[in-house]
Amino acid sequence: MAVSVVGPFLLTNRLLPLLQKTAKMPGADVRIVTCSSNAPQVFLPKDYPLRFDSPLALAASVSTYPWHWRFFGRFVFASDMILYSVAKAGAEVFASQLQKTFDKSHLPILSLVVHPGPTATEGLLEVNSAFIRAVARLAFQSSEQAASLPLFAATAKRIRQQPEQFKNALLISGGQTINLHPVTSDGKQARGLWDTVDGQLTQYLKADGLAPLQSW
Repeated sequence: MAVSVVGPFLLTNRLLPLLQKTAKMPGADVRIVTCSSNAPQVFLPKDYPLRFDSPLALAASVSTYPWHWRFFGRFVFASDMILYSVAKAGAEVFASQLQKTFDKSHLPILSLVVHPGPTATEGLLEVNSAFIRAVARLAFQSSEQAASLPLFAATAKRIRQQPEQFKNALLISGGQTINLHPVTSDGKQARGLWDTVDGQLTQYLKADGLAPLQSW
């Protein structure tokens, strides 16, 4: 959650004055691109009990491990894919709530979410089993290829021309979109995660004598 949600939340907030000022300039095209994944749809059951509206959302974000992970998945993958999936669902909540915040303020800033696709990164090849490494080398794209989709999200004219198609959606290969994880439409969970991150960061920054968060 620190990498997928808390870090982007703080970075975006620190850049907020610049983003707001730039968005009001003639011809400006301000976008924020969040890298997510289809992992929540793949690894989390439809009825998985996310607890983004709980104080435990950050400290203990995994509420339970599904049977398919306990009896199969954990022996195949070196990384905790349930934790990863919960974090990526959280990233989608952050991005969708951010878009709502901008829309409410009538700022023409786009908050976009992309799923670059399966990628044979150095980290993946280093930590996983021989089986996963073999699959990745044969079927996954390279890191250089994976970078094309976030670049498309950040620069493509079509996205600015058709913003409603790309807002609150998961951008996938080929410039297509699919639905975000259903938790993004759960007002209680989505607002709960936003408030929890905001509150935890406020406490941390104050304790360390750092500048407080900007008002959204």
